[in-house]
Amino acid sequence: MAGPRIAGIVAVGLAPWQQRRATEMMQARLGSPLTIKEIARACEVTPSHFARAFRGTFGRAPYRYLTDLRIAEAKRQMMDTDLSLTDIALMCGFTDQSHFTRVFRRLVGKSPGLWRQAARE
Repeated sequence: MAGPRIAGIVAVGLAPWQQRRATEMMQARLGSPLTIKEIARACEVTPSHFARAFRGTFGRAPYRYLTDLRIAEAKRQMMDTDLSLTDIALMCGFTDQSHFTRVFRRLVGKSPGLWRQAARE
């Protein structure tokens, strides 16, 4: 699918139904492994086309989009529940608490524990 031309380059994006299907799959599978191949199959395109079109539509790679969803859900869980960080990490699809902490710190700028403490004050 081709989009508008910008200086001789065709912008590639997903059709609205593909956008919905991809984002719904990512939301539904936050806590479990999900591959680009699975989402691409559901969107009826090849994995390479899906990755390119997803980036064209959302401005970031599918993996980064999914990671951002997982971090947002983890923040919600930290605010709304008293679950341990380990439980939140696993619920949000991180392999363990240290993986969660590394990704969270890289994207948010502080550890999940410090973020939770500051957000609750």
